[in-house]
Amino acid sequence: MGGEILTQRRRDAECAKGSWKLVRLGELCSKIGSGATPSGGKNAYREDGISLIRSQNVLDFSFSTNGLAFINEEQARKLDGVTVKPKDVLLNITGDSVARVCIVPDSVLPARVNQHVCILRPRENVLDSGFLTATLISIKRQLLLMAGSGATRNALTKGDISELKISLPPLPTQRKIAAVLGALDDKIENNRKICANLEAQAQAIFKSWFVDFEPFGGKMPQEWKILPLESVCFNIRDRVGSEGAKERKVLSAIADGKLVLSEDYFTKQVYSKEIGKYIIVNEGDFAYNPARINIGSIGINDLGVSGCVSPVYVSIRVDKEYRNFFKLFFKTPYFAEEVSRRAIGSVRQLLSYTDFAMISCVYPAREYIQKFNQIYEVIVSGLRTADHESRALAALRDALLPKLMSGEIDVEKVEVA
Repeated sequence: MGGEILTQRRRDAECAKGSWKLVRLGELCSKIGSGATPSGGKNAYREDGISLIRSQNVLDFSFSTNGLAFINEEQARKLDGVTVKPKDVLLNITGDSVARVCIVPDSVLPARVNQHVCILRPRENVLDSGFLTATLISIKRQLLLMAGSGATRNALTKGDISELKISLPPLPTQRKIAAVLGALDDKIENNRKICANLEAQAQAIFKSWFVDFEPFGGKMPQEWKILPLESVCFNIRDRVGSEGAKERKVLSAIADGKLVLSEDYFTKQVYSKEIGKYIIVNEGDFAYNPARINIGSIGINDLGVSGCVSPVYVSIRVDKEYRNFFKLFFKTPYFAEEVSRRAIGSVRQLLSYTDFAMISCVYPAREYIQKFNQIYEVIVSGLRTADHESRALAALRDALLPKLMSGEIDVEKVEVA
């Protein structure tokens, strides 16, 4: 009986895909190409201007404005050949984020891309941008294998992408598939905006209390102190070898002030004997990256499990009641400015723990921290609710994706809410 059901499903899938064709991407796109880093490198970046999209901005199904760079008109003219247009699909083609893909949002246009990001511009009469994005995500494993075939680093070439054949249904079917997945993404994006608003509220309250001292008449209460971080943060030096690391969750990337699991990144590096000793980061501990482009980025382990990070990180612990305070302190412009001021090295910058520990901070009396925690926990509750819903929606989207792309689910029978 089970075999008959499986056979029928395959037949249904074949019927659903009867009008689908295998077509080269080069035939379906009017543009496939990547850009370059402007002359002058990071020194060419501006506070505003024309967006320069880099690999860190391109996530699967979504675009991150974190670290979005800007260049001036003169630099942009030199990159006119990689001008990003509405509905362009962006594909990361090098490094650890290779094969991540999303549609460019109108809000970041006008824009250019650097050499790590490829523009794919579908011919609108034959290929839908949303469908192309879904297709590339559904064949990520294939793309990763292609990228890993190079001699030195993960990379997808223009030739690889142009010759890639995708299964192409009629345009109305493409649009329906894109609409089903897009509806879920819209809800996830709405939750992201809710979280951003709640985070902004938390930062505003933090600034009012601990920077401007508004509830206290604009003056810091006498019982509060100004202390170096070394007086209130403790460097955790507990380490574990590669075998011990297997018993813990391995954490890496820092996103929005949190340490997160990054399984794709660690498939190549984790548990390697070459890494040596991992640094333990227990629940509630912070870890920061002291070097390179992520210098000073710091996050808390609030995943509810003991974890460990690569030895490049520094793990620190604070008083439990002060965790919320420091979560927000580490996001302040003041902290970012202090990191930048104290970082050494013109090429490979470094913020040692000694330099980190000398950064000063206001240290409020415990009774005020307790009052602040009561307010902040209400905000955190809202963040958790939105985050939980987004995770459920993402899981549903990820489960639907292969079934829609294989024809196992007839998209015409799916209702878009």
